[in-house]
Amino acid sequence: MAAGIGAKPNHSTHCDDVPKTIKPPDLAAAVVWDSNSLFSENDTELVSAAAANDLAEIRKTPGIEVIIPRVVVGELLFRKDWRLGNLRSDVARKLSSISELVSLRQPDIPDHGILRVQLQRRFVTWCKSHQIRLWRVPFDRVNWRTVASAAINRRPPFSPFEPKGKSEKGFRDTLILETLSDIYRSTSPKPVVFICADELLAESATTRVGSARLTTYKTSSEYLSYLKLQREKFAKETIAAILEEATALFYTPHSVECVYNKFNIPHQLQTLLAREFAKQPLATASLLSLQPESFNPTTNDGYYIGSTNIEDLDVKTNAITFKTEVSSGRAFQSSNTFTPEQLRVIDAIVVWSATWQIAPEIAVTNPRFISAKAVKTSFEVATDERLQSFNLPTLLSRAMASLQAIPVAEDQKPQL
Repeated sequence: MAAGIGAKPNHSTHCDDVPKTIKPPDLAAAVVWDSNSLFSENDTELVSAAAANDLAEIRKTPGIEVIIPRVVVGELLFRKDWRLGNLRSDVARKLSSISELVSLRQPDIPDHGILRVQLQRRFVTWCKSHQIRLWRVPFDRVNWRTVASAAINRRPPFSPFEPKGKSEKGFRDTLILETLSDIYRSTSPKPVVFICADELLAESATTRVGSARLTTYKTSSEYLSYLKLQREKFAKETIAAILEEATALFYTPHSVECVYNKFNIPHQLQTLLAREFAKQPLATASLLSLQPESFNPTTNDGYYIGSTNIEDLDVKTNAITFKTEVSSGRAFQSSNTFTPEQLRVIDAIVVWSATWQIAPEIAVTNPRFISAKAVKTSFEVATDERLQSFNLPTLLSRAMASLQAIPVAEDQKPQL
């Protein structure tokens, strides 16, 4: 009594509220960097290696425009140039000592001005290679009266008044703030991200332009973490929707195009896993049994469809391979009346492929059967719950059906 294409399997339920249309997150933004996020104490690094690595990852996000204010560039180059001058002086002193010691002519060292130009060229080349836009200070649009008032009264971004303070910080930050404000106006309606570890400057930026389109992060790593979380969220939502579509494509009641019916999965399993389907429960040794125990099937093969998962995915060809758990159950009755009815359970994996898309809506189409393999075969007591999980009739329902099938003699019919 083999189950064929018409066999109705039981199957795990799936959510119907998973959206078929999932838009990728719009992460386009103008990303503005402050100097403290880029500067490196390493003499040989143009910018921080960590920041450079983060920048490379950030650039992978579509719609990201990286901007560095020219005042930030000026500060970075000034600090590197200052260190460059110290290195040159150290080298000159050491070469002089060597020359004097061995009575040789001291090698020429490039002039500091030449080294400075080379440093600047290297920075410009780095910016071009990373498609970084340098933004000038909008001097003609700055309200210098307001700037002067803020400096005198120590309003942010100028540092607050401290009676014993030895320095007054704020003018450079003001130029950055004015540049950021100009970027904010010029890139509208695109969101602006300001990477700045200076809390006073970051707060001043939010106060100046508002938080509707501006978001501040202390480090580039913090911003990169946000981007990765958004990508992961989109990926999880997309995978959930694809699996939902795949689950329906594998089996949908009354559909001749689903994988289960189109490729007659019961027949595929019985053919490819014939050895498993030939197994019967093992005879039990009993002193009460006068004859060798044997088993006869009391139901046909029922099926339960479990979860579907992604096995492999090819982005280039939009081909996707799935693994669907399918179990087969069949009841056997022993010749020994003391042995309860046994249920044979064959757990298998069906491997199949399809074509997937996410636009204009998520869909999984064109299924193809690949293979089936057994996971394990086990025997257990055939409880009503387990029989029903395979859409198999219970022992009681089979007994009632047998009684109803027995013809009733005329003299035994009730009189009306």
